[in-house]
Amino acid sequence: MVLKPFDGRFATELRKAEKLRPWTSDIETHYHQFVLDGGASDFITELNNNNNNNNGDIAQQCETWNTSQDEAYLHDYLSDLNETEVQVYDALRDLQRHDVRQLVACVKMQGFSLTDPKPVSELIDVSGILLQFIKGFPLSDIAHYTQREQWQSICEETIQILHRIGDRGVLNEDVQTRSFIVQKDTARSENGY
Repeated sequence: MVLKPFDGRFATELRKAEKLRPWTSDIETHYHQFVLDGGASDFITELNNNNNNNNGDIAQQCETWNTSQDEAYLHDYLSDLNETEVQVYDALRDLQRHDVRQLVACVKMQGFSLTDPKPVSELIDVSGILLQFIKGFPLSDIAHYTQREQWQSICEETIQILHRIGDRGVLNEDVQTRSFIVQKDTARSENGY
């Protein structure tokens, strides 16, 4: 199985895309204090109210945020991503285990304050999903693992999977070859994929 945590400490690409500072233990300490003081909850409530009322662009707002506000925003954003991904897996239930990984479980890892060993807040908890492990290779590495004669059929099957996903109302706005795992088809010949 594969655990996919929606944890801001390891969201390096998302931090770059959102122009947020890289994670440090000092930033985490300040964020935990922000949560304990109630500031994070108030900030997220205000942020969500502003977004629901279309009061400004997030990119414009975040230029004035401090690191604790950045972390609160990121936690809220990742929580939304986790919720969306669970909804997508639910919509693709009939494709799981064949065309897409099976969603085995939703998990929540309770967060603890750096200064207090008891559970603190859902704003420190980390949500995640436990997924089926698929033995294979990323489609982006097709040239390293298969012969050129197999590329066409593998790519055509990938396109068919995308169509089946789309037929269930799911639009993947981030189609990347590294996101597809090619596995050996045991029903085919010894070298079939």
